[in-house]
Amino acid sequence: MKVISLDAGVENLIMGSVKKMDGGSYLSLEPEIIQQIATVTNEKVSQMRRVVQTPIVLTSPVVRIYFKKLVDQFCPNITVLSYNEIDPSVQIQALGTIAIPQ
Repeated sequence: MKVISLDAGVENLIMGSVKKMDGGSYLSLEPEIIQQIATVTNEKVSQMRRVVQTPIVLTSPVVRIYFKKLVDQFCPNITVLSYNEIDPSVQIQALGTIAIPQ
């Protein structure tokens, strides 16, 4: 399975910006950070489409839902999976990493 992985720095940024409220939780990121993540994701997905038809981004289970909601606004046709959704026998090949400059 060919995937794009999510950089640990981006994962930590997302996990650190989750705000919990009585009605649920939401992502509280600065607009500039959201734009950076969206831009890099679009670039990596475009590169990946040259190799595979359906781009897959691989994240940790906690980050998956927040990242999916975030990128759905900018790149609606990508699949976001977490490591625990993939059978351990499946070989994973990372074609790139979504990272933003610090």
